[in-house]
Amino acid sequence: MNHMSKVLGKMNASRQGNGHGKSPCHKGQLHGVYSAPIDKLGSYGRCIRHKLFDAILVGTPVLVAIQKYRTPSRDKLMRWLSFLGTEDFYTPLILLLTWIFDARLGRLVAILMAMGFYVASVGKNALGLPRPPTPPVHVMEKAADWALPSLHSVLGVVLPWYIWIYVYIHYHLSTFMLLSFFCVIAAWSFSVMLSRLYLGVHSPADIVSGGMLGVALLSLFVQIDDFLDHFFGHGSSAILQTFVYIMILLAIHPRAQPETMSYGDTCSTTGVAFGVIVARIRTAGHHHHVAYAALLETVNDNVDSLNVCCLAVGRLIVGIPVIICVRLLVKYIVKTTLTGTCHLINCPSYSYSDQAKKGNQLCKHYTIDFKLPPVHSISKPENEESDDSDSDEEDMPKQPVSFEPRPFNVDIPVKFLTYTAMSWIAVEYCHYIFHYLNFIL
Repeated sequence: MNHMSKVLGKMNASRQGNGHGKSPCHKGQLHGVYSAPIDKLGSYGRCIRHKLFDAILVGTPVLVAIQKYRTPSRDKLMRWLSFLGTEDFYTPLILLLTWIFDARLGRLVAILMAMGFYVASVGKNALGLPRPPTPPVHVMEKAADWALPSLHSVLGVVLPWYIWIYVYIHYHLSTFMLLSFFCVIAAWSFSVMLSRLYLGVHSPADIVSGGMLGVALLSLFVQIDDFLDHFFGHGSSAILQTFVYIMILLAIHPRAQPETMSYGDTCSTTGVAFGVIVARIRTAGHHHHVAYAALLETVNDNVDSLNVCCLAVGRLIVGIPVIICVRLLVKYIVKTTLTGTCHLINCPSYSYSDQAKKGNQLCKHYTIDFKLPPVHSISKPENEESDDSDSDEEDMPKQPVSFEPRPFNVDIPVKFLTYTAMSWIAVEYCHYIFHYLNFIL
């Protein structure tokens, strides 16, 4: 690792001033020795961390080679492709599936998205590994989260390919349609991962590890998706059981030091999954005058295509503002209540998302000042002397960076409850609105 750091130091010096504009990580960089939860496993855990760290740095020449082919038009394209792997894209996609295409697929995708967020966030926080070095890599997007595994890579595998598997199993499409859909899914999945390399925010090791984790998660989920959907549709105490399981998973989730947004984002996506599950349990097996199926699930041969398109657009025009209003209202009520309660009982609290908006986050890209704790504790004899003691002293890690205990972060319950309410309303009560507005077939 020391040899790799020296090589990168020379590359940094030779490439200073050759970047394309100002890097998003020009300040607030990593400096010092950073420990991670995996270090608590002793030399075995620290050895794994060092090996993965070396794998991240080894991929630097690949990123440097890729950035030579950057152009303004390609930059815009890659930023758009990267957006296709974010929760800001997957959330409207889940609404589209739930309201328009296939309600069952929509709720299963929501649950799978939460699982993908959780496993990727656990890996990031447990390992605490930096992103590619800048310079020599010119970063086109600020990254305040740890690197390995790549969340975009995990979601870019599990969600597109689960949709493909679901459609292949449950829909009788022609060979041409299946092949065309396969090409769309493959382009979506691989372009998301390629965009992260192009933007310089992930190394090949991050992408490969995220892809492998995504394949493992997808292989597991396709074995249990029918069981989960049946359990949530018929379990008498499934709401309480699911809530307890989620709380246990969030409690054992490792926390990042320094703090990042990953845990809060995981709480948001688990809230989405929990809201979908609550709606599923409340509506399954009961006779309602409201149909909870997606619009296209009720289409018959005599329905006009133009009428279906108008109804679909109407659902989106009405439903999306409802969800936005629910988000704003619930967030304000919960955050105000929790903040006031903490102040009343003299419990120190803060909002990490508010601090992050002010730019109070460390950029997680590697610099020459970043160090890992040594694999083995090295004690040097007192009578041993070295001719190049100065250089050895620079290579020897210092004491790990220490972080003071943080007060209560109100964002955690706020995000969980807000996104639970949003998905619950979207899956259950928006169908009431669609029914009374006659946005049905």
